[in-house]
Amino acid sequence: MTYYVKALYAAAVGFLGQLTIVLVGDTTFAQISNGQWVTAFLFALLAFGGMLGWQAAPASMSTSVK
Repeated sequence: MTYYVKALYAAAVGFLGQLTIVLVGDTTFAQISNGQWVTAFLFALLAFGGMLGWQAAPASMSTSVK
């Protein structure tokens, strides 16, 4: 599995995790505010960048997880 696939997976999990937090009770997709969408996308972007940066770090800086 390449670094990009792991980063995309982290971004998808982060985005869907944020949506599950927003969609509590009887809330529908139409009721989600723009700010909540932006928060979900920013969280996905942060997860993507964080995972990509962590996986692509030099061996002296990262752990043995690959």
